[in-house]
Amino acid sequence: MMAQPEPKLASLVVGWFSEEDAAVSAISAQKDRLIDLAREFRSCLLVKQRRRRPALIVPAPVCVTQTGVRLALRDHSAEVAELERTGDVLLCFQGDDCFAWIRGSAALERRRPEVEEKWATAFDDWFPKGPHDAGVCLAVISCIEGEYWDYRGPGGLGH
Repeated sequence: MMAQPEPKLASLVVGWFSEEDAAVSAISAQKDRLIDLAREFRSCLLVKQRRRRPALIVPAPVCVTQTGVRLALRDHSAEVAELERTGDVLLCFQGDDCFAWIRGSAALERRRPEVEEKWATAFDDWFPKGPHDAGVCLAVISCIEGEYWDYRGPGGLGH
C-alpha cells in the first residue's frame, strides 16, 4: 500500500490588508494560493460558535475574490441572526484533494443595489430568483486568517 503524501500546507495569520503592508508582501504568495484554492469551491460550511449552545453549522454558497469572501444567505434565518449578534465566522471548504478554512468577520448586506452588484453566479443554484429575491442577503467576510491543505499535483502535492 502506497503511503499518502504529506500535503502542502500554508497558514495565513496576517490577513487581508493593503499591498503596501510589508507583512502582507512576505505572505503574498501564500495568500494568493489560498485565494486561488478557495475560488474553486462553490459552497462552504459556515460555522458560528454560540454561547451555551451547540455550534451552528450550515452549508452556504460562496464566492471568493481577491478582496474577500461573499456568502448568499436566507435573510431572517438562524445563521443571519447569529451573524447579527456577532460577525465572527469560520468558513470550511472541502474538495476531493484539497481543504481550506478561513476565519473572518462578517457584515450583512441587504440593500438591493449592493446585493445585485456583489451577486455571483455561484449563488444562482441556491437562490433561483437571483439578487432580486427579497429574502436573500449577502454576508461579506473580511478575512483575518486561513489555512489550506492541497494534495494535488505531482506526487500528490500541489502548489
